[in-house]
Amino acid sequence: MKLSKKMFVYSAILVTLLIGFIIGYFIFMLPSLYVDHMKKSYFDEIVQVQKHFIKDRDYSEVSVRNPTATFSFRIPENEDSIYVYNTYLSVKVSITNEKLLSLLYDVRDKFQQASEGDDAGNFKEASFSSDFKEVEQLMKEVFVDSPELPIQFEEVQVFDRENFKEVFSRFRAVGKNIAVYQWDGTDGMNYYTNYIACSKDNDDILLTLLPVMTPRMSEIRPVVLQSLPMIVAVTVLLILFSTHIIAQKIITPIQKLASHAEYVRNTGNLIPEKEIAEGEDEIAILSQSLNVMYAQLSAQYVELKQSNQRLQEQNEKQEVFLRASSHQLKTPIAAAMLLVDGMIQQIGKFRDVEMYLPKVKEQLRTMQKMVEDILDLSRCERERKTETVNVKKIIIQKMASYHVQMEERGLTWDASLQEVLLETDGEILYTILDNVISNGVRYAKEGTKLQISLEKTAFTLLTRNEGIQEEILPHIFEPFVTGEENTSMVNKGHGLGLYVVSYYSKVLGFSATVRNVKEGVETAILFKK
Repeated sequence: MKLSKKMFVYSAILVTLLIGFIIGYFIFMLPSLYVDHMKKSYFDEIVQVQKHFIKDRDYSEVSVRNPTATFSFRIPENEDSIYVYNTYLSVKVSITNEKLLSLLYDVRDKFQQASEGDDAGNFKEASFSSDFKEVEQLMKEVFVDSPELPIQFEEVQVFDRENFKEVFSRFRAVGKNIAVYQWDGTDGMNYYTNYIACSKDNDDILLTLLPVMTPRMSEIRPVVLQSLPMIVAVTVLLILFSTHIIAQKIITPIQKLASHAEYVRNTGNLIPEKEIAEGEDEIAILSQSLNVMYAQLSAQYVELKQSNQRLQEQNEKQEVFLRASSHQLKTPIAAAMLLVDGMIQQIGKFRDVEMYLPKVKEQLRTMQKMVEDILDLSRCERERKTETVNVKKIIIQKMASYHVQMEERGLTWDASLQEVLLETDGEILYTILDNVISNGVRYAKEGTKLQISLEKTAFTLLTRNEGIQEEILPHIFEPFVTGEENTSMVNKGHGLGLYVVSYYSKVLGFSATVRNVKEGVETAILFKK
């Protein structure tokens, strides 16, 4: 399954769980929380109304949600009157009936007894459980049976008050001067809550009445159920939309990584892709790691390609060298065989063994020198060692070793040598210098000076002669390249001297040059490329 489909499945599961949680919350939790909130709100409201009434004795600064049914009462300690207040009126009720006065005195005494403590918490110790049937009978006698009232009351219907039941009641003290009595009841269809705040302030008894309809969860659930389709639809759309955006942000860099990897696989181009992902998240780290890996692989690939190219070139050179050396060895072998056969069979001049045996030996030495040079080329490349080498000392030794050849041909040295120390392979350097000086002595015109110089960066040998033919000069470092027989630059060797010089110079990191100058031929070994 692709990552985009997985994200969709995960999103669908997440949406289902979230919607289930939302539905459960709205059906079971929210109504209960709402009811508790409203009860607390009503309780706080009656407390605030009572506080304002204690302070101002009116409703000028009071704001209530049920202004027509919220009343406050002030019962003076030494008066036969009750003061009634609410948002719309303030009324003084004077009581003349003896029974009502007796009821008023009884209520006032109980409040007085209840307020003798230090704080309003003592209100709950008082008993306010009066016989309401007696109160009801008393009110009937006063307002219905009394002929003094200008208004006559007649009982049209008597309600069955037995169905009006108490559900819950309690006293709660708020601070030191306010006690709130909460009474919850029901008539079987609706629920009611009556809050009565009581305070004793100076010589007055202050009461505030706040009747409210109690909210029920069954009343809120239909509203919640009606709003659920819209809530579910909006939730689904928001989650799917946000998930789609998040999935795109996750999938797009991964797709780029996959596309770039496919491009690398098909083309072999290991160039890093720098715009795949940015930031510090896992995908960005993966992208950066892949770019680093591509860069390393690219560098290693280039290095491997160069190494393969050098190896291929070396193999080609070795193949050419072996073919050329085999061809060059044929000549002295054939000459030696011819001389030996002539001497064995005593044909003509070859009967003079003493004369031709040295010639055979000379051919064998030529072959021996060629074989030694070939073996040295292979051995020195495998067995390199680094040491501190005194180049001036090696040159002086080689100049001394050619003293006899120099005298025979009337050659002299013109040397300018500085002290030069190199960290290199002394044996290979010795072979390089030996071949350069040997060639110089061999091809110098008789009676001339060989100008030799050593500096910090180069060794130079100037041989005075007619120079190297221009057609040979570009190939002078190739194996077995020799001059023409009819010139003074006839190569009397086997043609490996300058090839060895060039080859060993590359092994040590040097470079060799040969060029024609006005005086002759200049051979130079540059210690640093």
